[in-house]
Amino acid sequence: MSYSNLVEDLLDFDFQDEPARGWLAVVDEVHTLSAGDLRSLSQYAPHQLFQVDLAPTGLKFDEKMAKWFFAATRAWRESYDVTLDELRSVMPPGVVSSRAERVAVWEPIMRAFNRNVVKVSTAGSLLLTAVTGSGVQQYLTCIDLEKRLFACSCPIYNHEDETERKRHILCKHLMLSIYHHNQLILEESGDSRDWSSSLKAAQNHPRSDVMIPNWLYYFIKKVFAKMGFEAGLFKDPNQVEEVLILMKEG
Repeated sequence: MSYSNLVEDLLDFDFQDEPARGWLAVVDEVHTLSAGDLRSLSQYAPHQLFQVDLAPTGLKFDEKMAKWFFAATRAWRESYDVTLDELRSVMPPGVVSSRAERVAVWEPIMRAFNRNVVKVSTAGSLLLTAVTGSGVQQYLTCIDLEKRLFACSCPIYNHEDETERKRHILCKHLMLSIYHHNQLILEESGDSRDWSSSLKAAQNHPRSDVMIPNWLYYFIKKVFAKMGFEAGLFKDPNQVEEVLILMKEG
């Protein structure tokens, strides 16, 4: 079954007049759903909407931090068979720097797509994602659009060392969550560039393995980093476990 047909089948699901307020299974790790589809597909769940409380850390993810973040891990893999003209034709106009000399992919973003998204959900202003780690362990990410906070329950994001926490301020799980929630984030950002058409072009490109990670790299730099977000921490580990259980059951 094709991705588009699966979306159409899910949209035809009978919710029996119950309010849509729960969980959504992700189709796969590459394709995303529109903001409208995400809302339409949020299936009714017989539970109270879960509460997740985040505490701010004071560490802002702004344009300055984004520049440092992508430079701190020097792990760029050059793509010799993709030209700059091809990259510019896929990305929104003006996004790729005129000073760019080559096409490359940042390896941490590539590795992010090796993680499996289990489920995504919206709960008020919260964008929640259950993501598997390198094994079977599931982690919860939360992006609070209202309070402009984000967090992940994975060990590297919560590392005791301050420098390590800074280097992984956007862990692989959070980057993948930004990718899957991109339309809701874009709506909130007010950015007028056509990122949605650009993503579709990246997904359909013969070298989507190069174009999709580049799209996410530019989206984080040009959109997410300008929205005033701050790294947070989950206040209550029990809330995290409860939400992961509810998402699994939903």
